[in-house]
Amino acid sequence: MTMTEPLPSGGQYGIADWQDYVNNWRDADATWLQSRGILRFADNAARSAAFPSVPPAGQFIYNNSAVASGGGLEMSNGTLWVSYKAMPANLVKTADDSSQVSISHAGAAGKGIQFTPTYVGTNADMRIQGGVLTVDATGVSVKTGAAVAKFTTDATQLLIDKPVSIPSLTLTGTGTVFSAPGKTIAVGILTATTATITNITLGGTLSGGVLNGSSGTIGGVAMSANRAIAASGFLSQNGLFYGGATAAVMRYRDPADGSLGTSYIQVTDVLAQMSAPNIYLDGDVRIRTGATIYWYNTAGAFKAYGGLVVYSTTDPGAANYPPGTLWIS
Repeated sequence: MTMTEPLPSGGQYGIADWQDYVNNWRDADATWLQSRGILRFADNAARSAAFPSVPPAGQFIYNNSAVASGGGLEMSNGTLWVSYKAMPANLVKTADDSSQVSISHAGAAGKGIQFTPTYVGTNADMRIQGGVLTVDATGVSVKTGAAVAKFTTDATQLLIDKPVSIPSLTLTGTGTVFSAPGKTIAVGILTATTATITNITLGGTLSGGVLNGSSGTIGGVAMSANRAIAASGFLSQNGLFYGGATAAVMRYRDPADGSLGTSYIQVTDVLAQMSAPNIYLDGDVRIRTGATIYWYNTAGAFKAYGGLVVYSTTDPGAANYPPGTLWIS
């Protein structure tokens, strides 16, 4: 009796069409059906004994010896057996076409990784060895420690919202390569070939080099371009030196309360004046020939002339000395 062939043409592919009461069940039918189930083998040797040659592509088996290596299911690709990993329960494939391949977590509202011909992207935070990298339209945020640092850019430069701490910084640009207007810069040692500084607040010692400028202040004393010292004065130990538009004065300054002594020496462009309750001269006083001594009272009114004191055994003669000269024989 001739029977209708229930297996599809080609055998390996297609769907069988068995008919009740028409097709008797045959070994070929059972074999065909069995090859589409998952056969179980204890190890590779048992698998190889059942399949001396690799079966057609699509044959699945369960290899018990593969469990220790993280698998169990194996599939023939027509050439060799390959481990088959089923889709994990929470891994979702959201796209697989010519434009991109995208996978995501089922519980993360579609967030995951996109692979395209031109880039690999992620729409969730990327954690690398415990750190966090976030990239969005506002910038790049990096967190590898306690704080999050955000990087962004404007039309010309890179912007960072956290202070930068680095062992060394070398600036290789041209023009103004370091600009910090209105900011405080703290350094241990500053070495500069040329520096233009508006103001220096010095808490330590300034040593070496030369300071040049049109004006400035040192220790509260204003200095101008002609090296003049303002009326506040220049203090060295207990000596105070100050000057105005026409005179320079040197006086004693008490370090305890800052009061000035009554004695002073004043120098102008035409005379020198010494004022003190007592004036001591530990040495000779020499008055050049032809000079005259003028005597004034305490109110500054002229009283009389004074002259030289001459020690001579003979009369020096009035023509030789000005009026007021004292001759002691």
